[in-house]
Amino acid sequence: MIASLPEVRSERVAALQQEIEAGTYHPQGEEIAEKLVRSTLLDAVL
Repeated sequence: MIASLPEVRSERVAALQQEIEAGTYHPQGEEIAEKLVRSTLLDAVL
């Protein structure tokens, strides 16, 4: 079960935490939505 979990990229997580704390993290809603839809469609197909 643990093997099926995605790898955690500690460096990326730390960088995002810094951006959030600094108030400089501005995610693009359209990109997030597209990735969610793609992920959902892939899960449905596979």
